[in-house]
Amino acid sequence: MSAKSHALYEYLMASARIEIAAASEHSVPFADAMAFLDTPRSDRIREYIDAINKTYVSYDFTEEDGTRRAASRIQLLACEDITRPDGERAIGYRMHPSVRKVILAATQYAHLEVAAFARFRCKYSARLYPKLAYVAGLDEQHPTLYKPEELADELGYVSKKGKFHWGHFENDCLKPAMDDMFGAEDGSTNAKVRRFVANYDLRRSSRRGRPVEAVVFSVGRAKKHIGEEQKPKVVSLDRARIRKIFEKAGLDHVTETPNEELLAQAAGRMKVGIVLIAQRWAATVSLAKEDPDLLIGSLGILSGGQILNALAQEGVRAAFIRWLTDWKEPTAIHYRAAAALTTTSITEVPEIDSEADGTEDDTDLDYSTPIMITLASGYRLSDGETMLREHAWSGDRPLTIRLCAPALDGTSREQDVEIKPTALDLGRLLRDKAHIIADLEYVA
Repeated sequence: MSAKSHALYEYLMASARIEIAAASEHSVPFADAMAFLDTPRSDRIREYIDAINKTYVSYDFTEEDGTRRAASRIQLLACEDITRPDGERAIGYRMHPSVRKVILAATQYAHLEVAAFARFRCKYSARLYPKLAYVAGLDEQHPTLYKPEELADELGYVSKKGKFHWGHFENDCLKPAMDDMFGAEDGSTNAKVRRFVANYDLRRSSRRGRPVEAVVFSVGRAKKHIGEEQKPKVVSLDRARIRKIFEKAGLDHVTETPNEELLAQAAGRMKVGIVLIAQRWAATVSLAKEDPDLLIGSLGILSGGQILNALAQEGVRAAFIRWLTDWKEPTAIHYRAAAALTTTSITEVPEIDSEADGTEDDTDLDYSTPIMITLASGYRLSDGETMLREHAWSGDRPLTIRLCAPALDGTSREQDVEIKPTALDLGRLLRDKAHIIADLEYVA
């Protein structure tokens, strides 16, 4: 199957899992599949359906009671093109009964970014990604080893000349797939996977020619979506306090108030009390209404206006999740106004009062305290330094950034880099490099 055919297969499987316990036959509108694959042509969907129907696989299942089910050739998925009386077209499909039974009985899963499959360009990416995603979702990530021939077989790679050749396999399969998923070092491809990072090393034999005897994958821990966070239990007393906090702040119950589940998930992620999260959100929205130019968090990367715009355009959930990137109350100054950008003529000199001179601007950031940037798993100090050197800085005062690169064994390495940022510069860095930056905070 091509990368797009595999993407459609994963989309169909993800859609089926919603109702798999109650139904054995499923359907997805053509329009939804076309939107997922970002194609306006229904004939492409028909082509991908045919590719799925022509793909056969082998399974070997052993059940808990020892019963073994083996099939050397079964259809990956049985799909058909359905046209309903109203003219709407849909993809009808069903999976093999043994596959459905295994999915229903499974207790461990790999959390996959289904959208990533639609972005893949290499057909081997879709085959390697689930293996790495499973490791990324474990409580601990240990190096994963594969013998080259076994990995090639699991990825469905067939050598050009029929006989396995390591160089061909790496150049035609392994490296293109890794670059497709996590981005090439030369920047020729961007990362398609966003929840975790991974790379690989080679273990070579001491024999003549030092042939590769194992491929060793190092996989970082997957970032959890807020919906996956373990939620603290909400007691009735806290529930009543939260209701009073929102009522006192005058927040609209429908358009400005996050629900209890979202508040609990945020409290679990930030490891603080749910009441504190509610208090900070209520204060943020109230102050944003008073002055949309206020910078509302400890990092100074969000203004009240941005939160209000998100509430109006994207809804309370999206606005709340965006606010969580900088939810803590400012420490040095409670709330400060963002510098207003005004247009003046070339001869006009704007008036500056004593409270809005350069001294106020200097308090946008605490330049005396280094900022710690913790890199996401899999990124090196050199990657972080390159990120900082290539970013555009518009400040005039030096600030020390302490890069921290955690290793899989629990240790970490640090490096100081001096830059000249403004609060807005740091906000843009955090926005543009969210896949590289795991955390950003002042050094205690």
